[in-house]
Amino acid sequence: MVIVQGKHHMDSWYRERLTNRELVLLSESGFTSDNLTYRFLQHFIQHTHSSPDTPYKILLMDNHGSHLTPQFVLLARANNIVPFTFPAHLTHCMQPLDVGVFQSYKHWHNKAIQCALESLDFEYTISSFLRDLPEIRHKTFKKMTIQHAFSSSGMWPINRRKVAEKMAKYMKELLASKEKEPTLPTLPTTPRTTKEFRTKWSELQPKIVDQLSSPTQRKFDSIQRGLHRILDDSDMTQIEKDMVYSRLSEVVRKKPTSRRRVQKGGELTAEHAQELIQAKDMLERAKWAKRVERAKRIKANKERRERHQAGVHARRIERLRKAELRKALEDDIGLAHLTIPIPDPETQDIQEDTQETILEGFEAGDPKNWIQEEVQDQVDHSKDWLQDDFVPFEEEDSSSDESFESFSSIIV
Repeated sequence: MVIVQGKHHMDSWYRERLTNRELVLLSESGFTSDNLTYRFLQHFIQHTHSSPDTPYKILLMDNHGSHLTPQFVLLARANNIVPFTFPAHLTHCMQPLDVGVFQSYKHWHNKAIQCALESLDFEYTISSFLRDLPEIRHKTFKKMTIQHAFSSSGMWPINRRKVAEKMAKYMKELLASKEKEPTLPTLPTTPRTTKEFRTKWSELQPKIVDQLSSPTQRKFDSIQRGLHRILDDSDMTQIEKDMVYSRLSEVVRKKPTSRRRVQKGGELTAEHAQELIQAKDMLERAKWAKRVERAKRIKANKERRERHQAGVHARRIERLRKAELRKALEDDIGLAHLTIPIPDPETQDIQEDTQETILEGFEAGDPKNWIQEEVQDQVDHSKDWLQDDFVPFEEEDSSSDESFESFSSIIV
């Protein structure tokens, strides 16, 4: 069970971070309360399988007021649980968690923070902690660690001597810290920054210069100039490092994180949180699919309107072509290009949409088939003009004035 300060259960706490056995409770102050402690006891009863018919269990606790409420004590007694409170201000000597578990817990927690900093995760938030919690808990609560904590605190096997030794140890340390130690003369502190070094150097430099000879003075001045140059370079390096870290911090701060709320207040198990997240993800995917379908419909309607406009223009040109073709002579090779029909983009695109595959080459088909059958009936060529580079004129009767006048009219 985890108590988190806040009013809302956030999506980022549960998404691929916790297992399905955690119970997260919210507290506006960040501290436990009577209600949260009562809920902890219910959680404890559930996972320890306690009931009026099971053997008695002892629950070691401190003297917090929430552990002494009538509701808490009655529920514990009803399930064969004996709440045992430590004497005041002695949990550091008697409580197994304080004696042998929390130290290991803090160690692995610090390791997790260090690992996060090495990966440039400068903001170690609640989401980061819940992400690392399963691994920290796995490395901390080992069987040997727990047994050593109970043995070292004298709780099991029961050993009053170990408790007394710890009490005497902490008492000696407390008395030693209160004893007045003789005051010693303060020693000069070693400068740790360039600013401290410059300050101390400015105080010491005049005293050294007056005691040096001329050759030594020149060497001293040379060393002093080199030293100040090195200090300046160190300051520039530190400034650049601070700038880099500030930029990285800004990038991490602006990094998009999920601020979606899973539930407002109350308690929430990791398993139930995962179910809520999956339900919300399904709704988000459904909304996104609707947006995609709407965008596709808008695009298809736009393309359909564009094809219609192109088709209107193509059909107008096709009507003009047929009109000119009807006026042309059968033996007029110069107007043979009018026999090629203008494809209609609107009907052509519709046919392409219905076909699963598009044949290679022109979408309108082979150029040999562009001449329609009705046009072929009207124009009878001896050879296909698309296949030959040169098509000779047919021999005509020189006495035929009609053919000569028609040919001359075409040339003019």
